[in-house]
Amino acid sequence: MGLVALFGLAGILVLQFTQQEPPENPSERALVQGAGQQEAQQSEEDATAIQRIPGNLIRENEQPEAGRPFIFELGNFSQGAEYSLDLGDGKRKTFKDGKLHHTYYNPGTYEVTLYARYEGQELALQKVVKQVANTVTDSEITPIIDF
Repeated sequence: MGLVALFGLAGILVLQFTQQEPPENPSERALVQGAGQQEAQQSEEDATAIQRIPGNLIRENEQPEAGRPFIFELGNFSQGAEYSLDLGDGKRKTFKDGKLHHTYYNPGTYEVTLYARYEGQELALQKVVKQVANTVTDSEITPIIDF
C-alpha cells in the first residue's frame, strides 16, 4: 500500500514540474488571445471578400456552332478580379474587357466553368453546359429555273 502511495506522489510531482506556467501578467494572456482572434477574423474577412466577387456569363443559353467563333461575355463583373473560363475542351482562357472569343472545332457537349481570381485566391463562380452544334451550311439542292 505504501508503495502505491509513493508512486502516486511521484507522479503528481512529475506532473507539477513538467506543466508550463501560464503567463503571470494578465495582459500577456490577453495578447495571446487577441492575436488568435485577429487571425480568425482576418481569415473570415478574406473568405467573405472572395465570395463577394460578382460575375456571371451573359447569353448563357446561346449555343455555339463547331468551327465558328463564339463570344462569351461577362455580366456584373469586378474590375479588380481576373476572370477566366475552363472551356471544357482542354483549354482555359482569360477574359479581356468582359469578352472572350473561342472556337470549338468539334460538335458535342462541353461543361464551361467561370473562375474569378482575386488577391491570389480563385473561386468557381458558375458552371454551364454548352451544346456545340454541327456547322449549319446553306446549300442549294437544285438550281431555280424561272420561265
